Amino acid sequence: MLDYLREDVSQWLTRSLEAYYPIVFIDCVHMKIHRKRSVETEAFYVVLAVREDKRREVLGIFNKPTESALGWGEMLAELQERGVRKIGLVCADGLKGLEDVISASFPGTCCNAVRRI
Repeated sequence: MLDYLREDVSQWLTRSLEAYYPIVFIDCVHMKIHRKRSVETEAFYVVLAVREDKRREVLGIFNKPTESALGWGEMLAELQERGVRKIGLVCADGLKGLEDVISASFPGTCCNAVRRI
C-alpha cells in the first residue's frame, strides 16, 4: 500500500506544469517531524498558484530542514524543470534574499513580499 502511495506522490511531484501562472503564493509551514527517535521542527515549502483560467493549483510541497532563500531557489528551479517559464506575481513573506532569488529564477516577475516587523 505504501509503495503504491509513494508512486502516486512521486508522479504528482514530477508532473508537467503550465508554462505561465499569473499568481503564485509561496510560504513554508513548519511542523514537528519524528525522525530516528527525536522530534525536530522542519520546513515544508508550499507553492500554490492561480492558473490563467482562474483555477487554483498546488504546484508542489517540498520538505527541507529549514526555510531559506537558497531552499526557495532550489524549489523555483524545480518548477522551471517541470515547465514553468513565467510567473506574473509572486506573493511571499519578507524572507531575506527571497526577492533576489525570485528575480534570478523568473526575471520580470513582480514580487509582493510582506515585510516582517
